[in-house]
Amino acid sequence: MNKAPAADVSAIVLAAPAHVLQDIREGLDKATAAKLTKSLSKDFTNLSDHDISAHFSD
Repeated sequence: MNKAPAADVSAIVLAAPAHVLQDIREGLDKATAAKLTKSLSKDFTNLSDHDISAHFSD
């Protein structure tokens, strides 16, 4: 994520189990972290795409 051109990414949403989410956040540079708009500490491994999208609708 840190290597994507800034103009190509306007917002980042993360979903992962808590321990993984923390590792990802720690690895983000400041510019990338600033684009993090939402994060969910959940494991969606066994959910369908439809069920996952329901967690992100506002």
